[in-house]
Amino acid sequence: MPNWFESNATKSVIIYTIVVVTATWAVSRFVLQDNRLSFAKSQLETEKSLTEQYKSKVELLQRDLDAIRDENAEYRRWLGKIEHAIPVIVPRITELKQRVDLLEKSLSTQSPHSASQAQPTHRDGLVRRGDAYIDEQTGLVLAVREVNVYRQAQISLKLPDNEDLVTAHANPGDQWRFTAKDQAFTLTITSISYVTDAVNFRIDLVR
Repeated sequence: MPNWFESNATKSVIIYTIVVVTATWAVSRFVLQDNRLSFAKSQLETEKSLTEQYKSKVELLQRDLDAIRDENAEYRRWLGKIEHAIPVIVPRITELKQRVDLLEKSLSTQSPHSASQAQPTHRDGLVRRGDAYIDEQTGLVLAVREVNVYRQAQISLKLPDNEDLVTAHANPGDQWRFTAKDQAFTLTITSISYVTDAVNFRIDLVR
């Protein structure tokens, strides 16, 4: 004798489908609700953490503010004790400012000739192979290309009063004379080191 499911196959499929869909919807809704609840809890914990951080910062700022207030109160008490000294300090500050103004004026009125007399008459320098030295005062450019065991150096030299680039094999004691800013100078090679690939030189102001 056939059972009810065999006799009502279509109804059985429909009922089965409805049951499966209903169960799936119920489970999905439960899972979604649970996920939403977990997300809300996570956001709540994050907000609590941020609130605690801001609270800590506010407490620190409040302590700093209280310390500054106490310090200001101490300064006020201190100034109150020496209030008679203020009329003495203010004229002293004014006097010092006037002296500074006088010194600045005296420096600005110095002649270029006196300023040139105050500058050093010579200065020493060093440049290594592969490097270039640029003298800021005169504009002289000295570059070292090679250094050999015989204490000789192949150099490139750009003098301020000469547009041409000078290439020479330099030895200790070699000199070049040039002018810059209406003053005469001499460049002297003082020593050459093969070990350190360095050339020492000296620039003298000619009086």
